[in-house]
Amino acid sequence: MAEPHVAGTSQQANNLNVIHLGPFLPGKKHSDHERWIHIYPIYLNKNKTVAEGRRVSKKIAVEDPIAREIVIALQEKGFNLFVESYKVHPREVDKENMLMRSRVRAQFRNDDGKPVNSEYPTKRALFRMLCESIGALDYRQDPETFRQHKRQLQAQVAPQVLQQQRYLERLEKSQTQGPGNTTTQSNTTNNKKKGKRGRK
Repeated sequence: MAEPHVAGTSQQANNLNVIHLGPFLPGKKHSDHERWIHIYPIYLNKNKTVAEGRRVSKKIAVEDPIAREIVIALQEKGFNLFVESYKVHPREVDKENMLMRSRVRAQFRNDDGKPVNSEYPTKRALFRMLCESIGALDYRQDPETFRQHKRQLQAQVAPQVLQQQRYLERLEKSQTQGPGNTTTQSNTTNNKKKGKRGRK
């Protein structure tokens, strides 16, 4: 797996690579990935209710935002970030829709505790900016163009998400089923067989 890219230009918004996070500890700095805030597209989605995960007013929310749009908006404002494209919000009902997946992680504060961008000192201000930036995208001004764009993105995103899922599944399997586990299971099976023969 390629080294994950953190921040960069809008062209690099397509780099949805896996980044490995350690446990969250009180001593972590704001610049450490584990302390970066997470932003699910569902937070900004006007088609969702508050109970379903929306975190902004429906008046400013946008229709079906996706992670790439959030990435572009954040990068334009100078935020460091990365995307976890294999993540899905627990309240998302359409979990098989690849465009509804992905979570963006962004550094919200510097190590001195001050906001990375002083224009957005709170998450509420940040989410408002994201809604405004996404809503102003050219392809969102025409409904048909927007639908076509979503279909194209669906075809592009699906293979990337599936690739990451397979990678993580292999990683998890290698961590939980080491060579020692196989031997132990084999020995246990042999012992059971011997016990049965003894009872005969």
